[in-house]
Amino acid sequence: EATKVTLGDPEVVKLTVRAGENVSETGVVLDPLEANEGTFENERRYDVDLLPVNISVDADRNGEIEPGSDTTSEATPFRFWVNNDQDDVEVDEPSVITTPDHSDAQIATKRDLEDFTRIRLSVGFPLDQLKGGDWKVGLRFKVAGGQSPSIRVWPNESETGEDSYLDEHPAAGRQIAKQCFGSTNVGTVFIPSSYWQDRDDTEAHLIFEGISKGTGELALILQNGSEGPEIVGPVVHLKLLDVREMFKRARIVNEADEIPNPWIDARPPAQSWVWDPWNWEYDEDPEAEETTAIFVHGWRLTYATYLTWAQTSYKRLWHQGFRGKFYTFRWATFSGDNNGLPDDWDIELEGTDFPPGGTTYNPSEYRAWLCGPALASWVNSLPNAGRRSLFAHSMGNVISGSALRNGMSVQRYALCNAAMASMAYDSGAHMRIDPDTGEPWNRIWGSQFLHETPDTNPSADIRNSFGLEGKFDIGTNLRMINFYLEDDEALDSWVNNNRFLKPEFGRGYYYQENSVDPDYPDPLYHYISDTNVYRGVHSPDEAFGFVTKSLTRTAGSDSRTSGSIKSSVNMNDWGVGAKHWGFGVTHSAEWRWSNQSTSHFWDRLCEELELIRQQ
Repeated sequence: EATKVTLGDPEVVKLTVRAGENVSETGVVLDPLEANEGTFENERRYDVDLLPVNISVDADRNGEIEPGSDTTSEATPFRFWVNNDQDDVEVDEPSVITTPDHSDAQIATKRDLEDFTRIRLSVGFPLDQLKGGDWKVGLRFKVAGGQSPSIRVWPNESETGEDSYLDEHPAAGRQIAKQCFGSTNVGTVFIPSSYWQDRDDTEAHLIFEGISKGTGELALILQNGSEGPEIVGPVVHLKLLDVREMFKRARIVNEADEIPNPWIDARPPAQSWVWDPWNWEYDEDPEAEETTAIFVHGWRLTYATYLTWAQTSYKRLWHQGFRGKFYTFRWATFSGDNNGLPDDWDIELEGTDFPPGGTTYNPSEYRAWLCGPALASWVNSLPNAGRRSLFAHSMGNVISGSALRNGMSVQRYALCNAAMASMAYDSGAHMRIDPDTGEPWNRIWGSQFLHETPDTNPSADIRNSFGLEGKFDIGTNLRMINFYLEDDEALDSWVNNNRFLKPEFGRGYYYQENSVDPDYPDPLYHYISDTNVYRGVHSPDEAFGFVTKSLTRTAGSDSRTSGSIKSSVNMNDWGVGAKHWGFGVTHSAEWRWSNQSTSHFWDRLCEELELIRQQ
């Protein structure tokens, strides 16, 4: 059955008719004045216009709202999230929320727009009646059980309903200047007659944010003037959730400070993982495509920041059209959550420039290597084994590489600002040469230190056990893509850490190609002067964390990296006609900056990982 609203003079007749019954091809409706068991007596005839009325969202997520094909149902509602984060700044979204964005009717920043989505109303009324206010069009919820959702509505700055506000700065600027139409938590939101004044059609292109969670039917409402009854038109089935309920998270059981340092326990227990729902139980999408995407964070992120970046990743993939299953992994990095330092790390932070966790690079890298087997175990338990892709940021590529060496199975893997030596992927001798000076990277303090790395040791056993060369060239069909940034300022700091703290002399770590003292026979060893304790380093994880110096720069800053890397993407040049600039020197721009300044990255990431299935 279809509900038709007809314009009469002076009344409105709302009829429910069956296609092919009582409606002629010319729009003549038989009006049963006295219906008698399905028969029509004393019929009157009205010549009426049957007007198209529709409400649509981008249900199939192909970027276009098409009333004929974008359908929803009670079983398959359109899923979106409530706007409960805090985008009051364009860069570095706060991880601790004090004032949720949905608490007022303002769009404070362009960044906030990634928490909005589009809706389209098709109203076949004569345009002059909408302009004059004879007819009003609005939205309200018909609750379908459970908690009632609510939304707040704005006009789309695009007259044709495009989503340019998401990825173009000028459009975003126009969008945040628009005035809010109202929220459904106080009743029907009517489109003001002023909206129609400059239009030449009766399509209303709107955007909305979620205010409260719930499932319901968002109905198009019609009203004759200000006093007429509200006529409920077609609906969109909508489900609003906390975004943290839309993807799954796992973590290493131990925090960084719960994993003993190697000078306390050189053979710590194997790390394990657990699911991490926290307070947000997973709400599985029944229509999720058979594609799995996995995000692994980098060094020094607090739990709250990691969770914020995980949400940002999901939202931006969602807006690109990703419809698969999304997962994130929390590993045991040091951060401000655990005072930034191991308990016995004898450094006074007060009065220094070090941020929380800022002096823990090597201890965190050691833990990244240790956590790799657990990451591999978890990833291999995830669905869609034939369509699993992973993207990792910064030191997240250390744990991801360790996981690959322990059997992690993914088809595609994107390295983002990889804080890992390029020689681990590419064994080419040219990678050891600075292209600007022609000098070897490892010529630092004079020729006596040319052989201060296991990779130059004449013993193949030493090179293979403790050297970095080819460590992540695992010879599978895995496709690795290097998203690099040549002037990355954080990866410049990695170079200094590699030069001055590998081996970490200040902590008593040393490498020697040939032993000159019988009391110190091991090529890699640790001497604790306070206790006069000598111990050989026999764990590759400890060696990579504290001893082994790379002979190359990072993969994330060297465009030449190939070997196991199959393709590369320059994050400082998005090509002719790009909507935004490159990332310059900013190490984590992908998450720190707004979507309008990063959308090319997310688009290219989806392309390289094949996250969007062709429709």
